Amino acid sequence: MSTADLNLGKHWEQFLQSKLATGKYKSIGEVLREALRYMEERDRKLVELRAHLAQGAEQSKNDQFDDGYSLGGLLNELDA
Repeated sequence: MSTADLNLGKHWEQFLQSKLATGKYKSIGEVLREALRYMEERDRKLVELRAHLAQGAEQSKNDQFDDGYSLGGLLNELDA
């Protein structure tokens, strides 16, 4: 198991302690792992969104549009 000595500053230290106080987490490590999972998921969604935007930009250059496609549909797809 890897450990790290982190200097997070007062704000983040208080934030972590408040998360521990909820009882949902047993350690700061658990809080940080969940935060990292959210970051990883956000990054995955950004990659997918950029790919969709690039595809849409390319299709618009060729006047190719999908009338059945919507921003709401894309957001739902990314959240799946």
